[in-house]
Amino acid sequence: MAFNILYIYIIISLSLLTITNVFNELKIRNLYLSHFYFIFQYVLISIFYIILFRNNDQRRFIQILFILVILTLGIQYVIYPLNFFKFNLLEIFLTSFPLTIYSIIHLYNSLTKKGVYLYFNAAILIYITATTLIFILGNYITGVEIDKTIARNIWFIHKILYLAFLTLILLEWKNSFSSYKIKTRS
Repeated sequence: MAFNILYIYIIISLSLLTITNVFNELKIRNLYLSHFYFIFQYVLISIFYIILFRNNDQRRFIQILFILVILTLGIQYVIYPLNFFKFNLLEIFLTSFPLTIYSIIHLYNSLTKKGVYLYFNAAILIYITATTLIFILGNYITGVEIDKTIARNIWFIHKILYLAFLTLILLEWKNSFSSYKIKTRS
């Protein structure tokens, strides 16, 4: 089941990436799409870790946090709908920080048991942690307060991080898919 969530995550991520690139080429503002990405990423990866974790307390922790995050964001968007058109700092933090915590918990769990989905977990830990800072600074970077060259360099760093993220996910998919194929043939 965790593999299916990973597969859905890859498909939706690539779809959103394609849409944002097309919008960018057509000079259509695409910032609002980031909100769909952050929330979809949070939902799917939270479900992934709920499935992956065997400890009921850890699962319950994710489930409670999941409900609190979704309710908080829902209420915030009802009260402040204009946040939909800029980098929403609360959304970025609430959808990224828990994923980093889940990733660290999975690393901890892997110390005593055979680790599974370690490439994906490393991708989450590295990419989410590093890019949270970039996105939290997003309103500042896209504003007039910063030199455009510096802003382009920061977004270039983000692209490199995203490429590393996708590479680790591809490695995970290759390893998991190969294992899955071998098991189904036996």
